[in-house]
Amino acid sequence: MSNHLIAFVLTVAACGGSKQPDPQTAPAPPAPASAMMPDECTAKGGEVRGDIGDGKVACAAGETDLGRVNQGIEGAVCCAPPAPTH
Repeated sequence: MSNHLIAFVLTVAACGGSKQPDPQTAPAPPAPASAMMPDECTAKGGEVRGDIGDGKVACAAGETDLGRVNQGIEGAVCCAPPAPTH
């Protein structure tokens, strides 16, 4: 009978080591950065550049990135044209 008791104790000890994390104490995902609306972008003198789905949306060389824009599923960026040179 003691062999069964030892086997039982070893089985319980082996199974008791992995505890699932408590969902209430799990860290929250990072909050998304605030994004402007398209009309806010144009009011700042920018132009909205939408993401076509590849995640590689960016302003062209020389343009200034004014921030993220809430547009569609993929989102967009607000790009200001290069400053004119005199």
